[in-house]
Amino acid sequence: MFTSNSLKPLFNWISTPSSMILVIWSGATYVAYNNEIGGVIESLKKDGIADLDTDFVSISEWTSTKAMVSSWLADALMYELWLGTNGTSAWKLYYSDLSWSIGKLLFLKKKYALMSQLGITYTNSEQMEEEIYKKARLAYGALLAKLDDQKFLFENRPSSLDALVLAHVLFSLQALHRWVCEESRSRGTCVEALSKENTAIFNRIRNAR
Repeated sequence: MFTSNSLKPLFNWISTPSSMILVIWSGATYVAYNNEIGGVIESLKKDGIADLDTDFVSISEWTSTKAMVSSWLADALMYELWLGTNGTSAWKLYYSDLSWSIGKLLFLKKKYALMSQLGITYTNSEQMEEEIYKKARLAYGALLAKLDDQKFLFENRPSSLDALVLAHVLFSLQALHRWVCEESRSRGTCVEALSKENTAIFNRIRNAR
């Protein structure tokens, strides 16, 4: 299995190139696209090409850790992206190349859908923000404790959980933190603390023996 050149870490900070979809090639004809349901990992598993999780699904700690990352950390990332800085980050990532009216309409549609998904209203927004970041800090702490000096989270070999964590960390540090640090300092230390924990996880993975 090898990856195509489109997997090179290229990113346009001003305009996200929607035509640049990550893919994985296997052999001469098989291609898995990241915009399919479940992304490349689920596509490879469904089509019988590769399954990183065969030996992990029966481990309850692995399953609960993946659920934690997919919920607590995903919620915190989506909250910060769409709501935490009044949507500035999401706007620059997704809508900066659209006309203002169309971008605004799409942004508001996504914003209100996310608020409904997270159970956020205008009366409980501060309480929900505190709860979301509290869960994220607990999740980061658990991941750091689990990694210790290892490169992978379980049995010293990769699984889809490792890919999920690394994708979260890299997106938070590279695509999101670039604007969050500039525009949310007045909201306290929550965001900066989470950024430090993302950096700690990335360095732990990079420096592991």
